[in-house]
Amino acid sequence: MAVIQCLLEDVHLSGARFQGILIIFRKKTALAYDNFTHELLLTKSPLGISKDKRKRLLHKADEIIIDKDTYNRTRAQLFDAVREEGTNLLVWLEEAMKILDRAREITQTSKTFFSPENSGQEALKQHLLKANSAVWVCVFTISDNELSDVLIEQHRQGRDIKVLTDNDKIYDRGSDIFGLKEAGVPVKIDETDCHMHHKFAIIDRELLVNGSYNWTRSADEFNHENLIITRDEALVRDFSKEFARLWSSLPWL
Repeated sequence: MAVIQCLLEDVHLSGARFQGILIIFRKKTALAYDNFTHELLLTKSPLGISKDKRKRLLHKADEIIIDKDTYNRTRAQLFDAVREEGTNLLVWLEEAMKILDRAREITQTSKTFFSPENSGQEALKQHLLKANSAVWVCVFTISDNELSDVLIEQHRQGRDIKVLTDNDKIYDRGSDIFGLKEAGVPVKIDETDCHMHHKFAIIDRELLVNGSYNWTRSADEFNHENLIITRDEALVRDFSKEFARLWSSLPWL
């Protein structure tokens, strides 16, 4: 299932056709998850989970997609089952959680991109488009109009869009920073003698984009750059804290 999702993200389809495929994909994903959860709960026993059932469920865990909310909901169901029947199910709970964590780990793997052959610009743009609540951008410079346009549109849709950037680079030819400010996007700059040289973004407080990749057409088409997109919770947390620290200390453009 994870492979199918990646293929859908990489393939350029017309709007209606893409939406139709995506709806079917989501329905199949939800059905697979429901079956997985149901089977996992059916294994409930003071003796734990048998070897055959554990093997089958681990295989299913590799095939389904579980996001953070779904994981937490399923985890609560497992603990509720133990509370209802007492501590004699602790062995089962430990084994069930290992299987659930296996499904969760599949969705937390990182993906790398290397410019100019496979820059990751399209993947980055799609993640920006899919943002539901917030995009916090901390980059040296922005001159890629496609990415800037997405940030402006997401701001107009009411998303929490913030941009931190370097005070010298905003005057570069082709810089989109003043355009973002004029569109109402909150922008802060580093006015110290040193450069604000980061190139990272936090999306919905659960996805980190990071690497050498500046948000420019040169990084996309010509330079040798790297870009990492990850849901690693520890990294997302640490970068979110750093963004919040910088945002609270730097001045407005």
